[in-house]
Amino acid sequence: MKFAYHNSDFKKADLVLFGLPDESGSHAERKGSARGPDSIRKASQRNIYKFHGGRAIYEPEIGTFNQKLHDFGNINRKDLPKIFSKLGNKTPIFLGGDHSITFDILKNMKNKIVSRNNVKGHEIASHLCTLTRDVSASISLETQTSQHLLSKDDMQKISVVYFDAHPDASYSKKPYYGSVVSDLSDLKNIDLKSSILIGTRAATDEENFSLQEFGLKTIRSQEIEEKGIKHVLNEIKGTVGKNIYLSIDLDVCDPAFAPGVSSPVPGGLTGRELIFFARHVAKLGLIGFDIVEHTPKFDAQEMTAHLAANLILEIVSNLP
Repeated sequence: MKFAYHNSDFKKADLVLFGLPDESGSHAERKGSARGPDSIRKASQRNIYKFHGGRAIYEPEIGTFNQKLHDFGNINRKDLPKIFSKLGNKTPIFLGGDHSITFDILKNMKNKIVSRNNVKGHEIASHLCTLTRDVSASISLETQTSQHLLSKDDMQKISVVYFDAHPDASYSKKPYYGSVVSDLSDLKNIDLKSSILIGTRAATDEENFSLQEFGLKTIRSQEIEEKGIKHVLNEIKGTVGKNIYLSIDLDVCDPAFAPGVSSPVPGGLTGRELIFFARHVAKLGLIGFDIVEHTPKFDAQEMTAHLAANLILEIVSNLP
């Protein structure tokens, strides 16, 4: 079964959705996140309205779905290098699986960043040259623009916006779904100082120490409650760089709104709040995103799966 908004072949697609049905990095007692991708695809069919032999599909609440999206199907995590070599400038969407897949995804994103910024640098420089009458000035401007846009940091450094009830910052035992942030600190293409962790509320002493060591900005659930979602959104905007990757562990939500997750923790976001954040982060521009840790066995009436499906719709419909 394809995602309900699948509307393109791979070659013509702007966005490509992949299922990564892998929970080999999970130590959760609640097993089954490997079944998450297909459960989310199934729940997305709820957005198709059938009537008198006809059918229609729901539009996003905010934004416009006018992108070409291809549902590639499920893949093995060992295939990620091959996948990224073929993606070009298409934006990838990944459905987990446990949260450890995020490390493998970002480890393989270096070439995509280089490709993406090369295209942007060429397009912007060419546009500036067209607007400039002085040929010599145009050449100088093109060179300066390309050098700026194609600097090492611009091409390779990724800011991660990480929604999770847990910091995933364990360092004594790794790699697994509880050490993702620690593992990311080892990647040269990740800039944790321009990344941000949101919604955490279940951390060990070891993890709290790690967060301070990494210099990772952390906004806990209580701070969201006290300062409000618009304040937190401004914190995100003031922290991230230009290459933004969004990672959503569905347990960032309170179990009342997302019961079907591997490691639920009371006191989380509402579904509405998570959609708000995801939508506005998407407006900043994304190089990709993932949604992980949906565990269908523990869901109630597909609540969590349907939330995940609508998150995808709202995110892709608000990309620049």
